[in-house]
Formats: sequence, structure tokens, C-alpha cells
Amino acid sequence: MTPSSTTSGPRATTVATLNRSCRLALVAVVLLSWSACSYKNYLPPGEKLYLGADVRPQTTERVRAKKQLKNEAEKVVRPKPNSKFLGMRLRLAIYNSVKDTKKKKGLKHWWKYKVGEPPVLYSRVNPYLISQLMDARLFNLGVFNAITAYELKQTEHSVRVIYRPRIHEPYRIDSIVWPEGDDDLNAGLREGQKGTLIKIGRDYNLDILKQERGRLDSLLKNKGFFYFSPDYILFDADTTLGNRRVALNIRLKDDIPYAAGLVYRINDVFVYPDYSLENDTTPKPVTTFIDSSVYYVTRYGAYRPHAVLRAVFIKKDDLYTRRAHDMTLNRVMGLGVFKYANIRYLDADTSSPGFLNAYVYLSPLPRKSLRFETDAVSRSNNYAGPQMNVTFRNRNTWRGAEAFSLSFRGTYETQITGAQKGLTSYSFGPQLELVLPRFLAPFRVLTSSFYQPQTRFQLGYEYVRRAEYFSLNSIRGAFGYRWKETLAKEHEFNPIDLNYVRLTRKTPLFETLLQENPLLRRSYQEQFIAGLYYSFTYNEQVFQHRINQLFFNGNLQTSGNALNLASRLGGKTPNPDNPVKIAGAPFAQFVRTEFDVREYHNLRYGSRLAGRVFAGIGIPYGNSVRMPYIRQFFSGGPNSVRAFPVRSLGPGSFIDSTKVNVLTDQGGDIKLEGNAEYRFPIYSIFKGAVFADAGNAWLVRQDTLQPGGTFAFRSFYKELGVGGGVGLRVDANFFVLRVDLAMPFRKPWRAEGDRWVFNEINLRSAAWRGENLVLNIAIGYPF
Repeated sequence: MTPSSTTSGPRATTVATLNRSCRLALVAVVLLSWSACSYKNYLPPGEKLYLGADVRPQTTERVRAKKQLKNEAEKVVRPKPNSKFLGMRLRLAIYNSVKDTKKKKGLKHWWKYKVGEPPVLYSRVNPYLISQLMDARLFNLGVFNAITAYELKQTEHSVRVIYRPRIHEPYRIDSIVWPEGDDDLNAGLREGQKGTLIKIGRDYNLDILKQERGRLDSLLKNKGFFYFSPDYILFDADTTLGNRRVALNIRLKDDIPYAAGLVYRINDVFVYPDYSLENDTTPKPVTTFIDSSVYYVTRYGAYRPHAVLRAVFIKKDDLYTRRAHDMTLNRVMGLGVFKYANIRYLDADTSSPGFLNAYVYLSPLPRKSLRFETDAVSRSNNYAGPQMNVTFRNRNTWRGAEAFSLSFRGTYETQITGAQKGLTSYSFGPQLELVLPRFLAPFRVLTSSFYQPQTRFQLGYEYVRRAEYFSLNSIRGAFGYRWKETLAKEHEFNPIDLNYVRLTRKTPLFETLLQENPLLRRSYQEQFIAGLYYSFTYNEQVFQHRINQLFFNGNLQTSGNALNLASRLGGKTPNPDNPVKIAGAPFAQFVRTEFDVREYHNLRYGSRLAGRVFAGIGIPYGNSVRMPYIRQFFSGGPNSVRAFPVRSLGPGSFIDSTKVNVLTDQGGDIKLEGNAEYRFPIYSIFKGAVFADAGNAWLVRQDTLQPGGTFAFRSFYKELGVGGGVGLRVDANFFVLRVDLAMPFRKPWRAEGDRWVFNEINLRSAAWRGENLVLNIAIGYPF
């Protein structure tokens, strides 16, 4: 017989409180569920609750695109029924749980009308109209003989509508006939055959035809047809060929205006850099004639004329083109000194028709600004404290749209829990940045991009103080370029990227730690990093209408190669055992690259699936045996594998049993990571997430001080740390506050066969929660 035991004390009280809370939550859910199911008691007399609609296509043949047609038909169904959560209409229940109040504010009003949701009544539904819209939608997709019937599934208090569209295989494009006229307009249309969106053999689709008409209009606009309109292009569809085939004939309207067929050129160009949008005024006192082609009209002379006119691509005697128009707007706004830009065209008073005067109106931004930011920082390593950032910006430093900024950043953190509670850390330092709105190079750089290129100079200093350990000084300088190839493609290239880090104060305690731990000593070795950096970004999130959006960032960084060459020419051969030094510190020599690929899939009702794969590798050589600490890869933390504290995962299966606070952050030369997250709206700006993360960092070369930390193709997947959890986001568009609660599912430092820890999960145990639950508070989404 097993002796019975009695639980008492704080532990028993905690369990009892937890059980009481669970019971109360269960009672609340049951009451809300009952209220949601008893909606009939709250319906107005003679009304029924609308439960939604089902679309069930009917066909007597095999339809290849049946699922796609069903999805398209569902898009016209209106209105949406009351929302559900776990099969229950909880927001409807909340609405019904509060009696109507005459007050339009207060807690009851907010609970009923903001959190709650009024019933969607069947009287708001018009099934006949929806069936007509469904027929029209299917017709636009090549189902020309669709007829939608509907029926009502009714109970005493509710209605569900069943739509049954009769569909068939969509008609396909059999042939395309382009116009044959000899005039400039018809000839311009014929040139559009080369990039046409209409493909023979594809299904008829009205949306594609509309896109093609817009494409042809842009093509003609770039040939000088200023007054042409896409409405002048017609598509005649002949469906009498049989076998569900369509012959398309592309032609112009018979009665288009004379001006629409006329090619226009630019006569005079007027640029107004002081235009006031509020007063709709045009300055007149000072007029400058530039290069016999542009009138630069200014009142204050705030900008040097050539600095602005470099961004104007509309030139005298050139053909009018939409490309020059759009390029001018993008480049002018890219200068960063104007808040509004507009271009108007008027017929020029010339002896012959076909000439336009162009008027470029620019409204300036305030020249100087001062921005102050402060917030609280909470890190996964138990450090918390305030952070401050003050930035002064001059958008037009030398009247050439040069953007100069001086910022000062300071942080103060203290460890709020743990064995070294009260340990403090602070940092501060200024940063200077100068951005020129052009390429600055010893040779001329020609670019036809729609976007303004930039030359950037950066210089920064940071002082870091770790109480009881050390003081660190860091100086960074960079020179480089940033430019956009297209709306989605961006490049950054720094031919000069310098970073000098030096420890200036070490306490006796820290000296002892360095002597006892060679790994720690290497991590904090003084380094001089000098090299170049290149980054490429492709981001489809700028195309908000796309269901699937891809993001890719890849970068390459090298260091020490030029210094290595100079050392060899000077008779010194770099060697990690006897490294060549610059300013008293060895220069780092390495190559480092990383790739970040993300995919976003937008679902209905504001939900989204997001996934990320990250891979990076750094290889030291020549003058270095290890990657510099600030260029290593780390795993764990609020933007990484969230179930593990910041920089605590890896390398490989290694774990430092003598870990001293944050001083032995576990970095590596290789990093692999995968993340998946389901994001969904809760209410208003509040959004939720369910996520899973996996990843780790590894070493390139074996290190006896970190056994199990070396990367091996045959076994690296066995050393992935895995975790997951739930999150809450406060998303106000311009600001996102994120709170994630995560727990580990797999701990790679354990013995093989004992790394999965699902069977150890015990949310009722305070000891387990303290060891395994990780709360991440951060700004912005993790990816």
C-alpha cells in the first residue's frame, strides 16, 4: 500500500487558485456559448438570423477549373455572417449579453458595440441580386452560359442560402487579330504584340483584357499620344467558332478625337520649387532660365537649381512620354525635401499643334526637424531599462537636398532577476550620417532607374559599460551607395566599411574570467574590421494586392583582404598565431554571407501565414582563426528561436555549464533557422499568433573548448533547437508592440534520444515554468 500524502502550503494554494481560475473561465465560456446559441431570443420580430451561404457549382461535364470558378463565385457573396470562434458566435453573444443603452460611450457601450457584433439579419440579403452578380462574374471568366439558382435552408429562426451556379468549361482564346491601319496609332498598337498579356490557348478572362488595354495605353503614352485614353481600345469577341473557342479582334473606336491620334512634344518646362499646396499659389518674383530648356521659378532660392533639375526628366523638344513623367515624380520625391509633387500639361501656344508646356509643382518640407524617442526595453536575458534616442535632421544642408542627421542614443539596463540581480549596463554614443541624392564617384554613373540613388557617409561612436566587468569603445565608419532597381528590388554597396573595437577598462573579476575561459578571451579580443559590404533585397510586400508575397535578402561581407595585401607588400605575412596589427589591434580577415527568405500567404478575413528560412556562414582565414564577436551568428531570442533566451542556443549540442550571465553569448560561424507563424486578427488593433521555430548555430572548425559545436552535414539536423508558442500583437500600422510566450520542444544539448521534451511539459509546475517559459517583448514583427 502506498502511503497517502497531503499537499499544503504555497504550492497547494497556487494549484487551488489555478483550478478556481480554470473553472471560472470554463463557466464564462459555457455562458457565452449558451448565449450565442440562444440568439433567437434577441431577434427583432419577423426577422431571422443569416447563417451565411454555400456555393455549390452544378455541371454535367468535367470542368478543369471547377475549384477556381467556385472561389471566384464566392467573392460576390454578401453580406458576411456573424463571425465564429471555435464554432461559436461569441461576438454575437457578447452583443446580446448587454441591454441597449442610450449612452454612446462607457464600458457597456464599448463591450456591446465595439467588442460585440450585432446579428446579421436575413432581411439584409438579396439572393436574386447575388445570383445575378455571380452569373456576371462567371461570364467574365469565360463561362458564358452560367445560370445561378438558389434555395433557402430555413429553420424557425435562421436562414442559410445555397447558390447553385450551372457552369461549363470556360471558353478559350483561339486567335487574336491586331489592327492593320497605316497610321501611327494602329502601328503603335501592333508593336504591343510583343509583350501581350493575352495568350492563345488560355481561358477568356475579362480582367486580363482590362490589364492588356491598360498596358497598350501606357505603350502609346510613351510614344507621345498624350490625349489617348484606354477607352478607345475595343476587344471584339467572336464565340461562333464552336467547341467553346473565342476569336479576339483588337481595334480602335471609330470616333476617337483628333487630338488622341496626335503625337505631342514638350515645348517649355516650368519648375516651381516653392509651390504652396494649401494656398494654391505659384511664386512669380524670381524666374531663372536654365540651359535654354527649363524655367526655374523660385521666390526664396532655398535649393540650388541644378540639384532639383537633376531629378526632372521632362526636356524641351522631347516626345511626351509617361515614363519621363513617372520618373520625374519618383526622383523628385526621392530627394527627400518635398512633401508633394504634381505635373500639369497644357497645350502650348505655338504655330503648329502637337506641343505641350509642362508645369512641375513642388511643395517643400520643413528644412529642419528634431525628434525625441524614448521607450522601455525588456530582453530575454532578464535585462530591462529605459532607452532614449534624439535625432536632429537637416534635409537641405547645403541647398542641394543633402540630408544630414545627428543622433544620440543612450540605454540603461539592469538585470531584474537571476543570480546577479542588480547588475547594470549602460551605453551611449552619437552617430552622424550624410546622404547625398546622387551617385558620388570619380566617374560618371548613368542610371535610368525610376528611383533616386543615394550616396551615404556614416560615422558613429559607442561607449558600453558593463558594471563589474569592462568598458568598451567602438568606432564605425562607412561609405557607400544605395539604389532601387525597381519598386521591389533594392541594392546597397559599401566599398568602405570600417569598425574598430577596443576594451579600455577590465576589472580584476573580468580579468580572472578571461584567464579561466580562453573561449571568452577570444570572443572579446580587440579587432579592427576593414572591408566591403553588398546587400540585395527583393520585397513583394509592396504589392499589397498579391495573395503570395516573397521577400529575399542576401548579403556578402569581406574583411582584411586589402590590409592582407598591404602587409604582404610590406614583408609581413598574416598569421593567426602572430597576427599583423593595425593601431595596436589585429585586423580581422574573413568572408561572411547570409540569406533570408520569407513567404507571406494572405488568407481571408485578415489572417496570414508567414514563413522564413535563414542561412548564414562566416569563414575566418589568413590573419584570423575565429570570426570577430560582432560578426558571429547567434541563435535564440525574440527575433530568432523564441523558446530560448537571447544568444543562448548552440553552437551545436554544446552547452556552457559555467555560463556567466550574458558574457558568454554562444555564437557560431554557421546559422540555420526556420520559422512559421499563423497571424490572425482578434479585435481592432489587437492580433494574435501561433508560431513554431527551429534553428541553431555551429562552428566551422572544431574547438575543444566547445565539444559538439562543429557543423556536420550528417548530423546537424539532430542538433536543431525547436520551440513554439503563442503571441499577442498591438498593431497600429506605424507601431507594433509584440509579446510572445514560448516553450522549448527540443533541447539539442541533451543526449540523443532524450532531446524532445513534450512529455515533460507541466504548466502547473512553477519550477518547470521558470525554467522553460520564455517571455519575449519586442517592437515590430519577428519577420
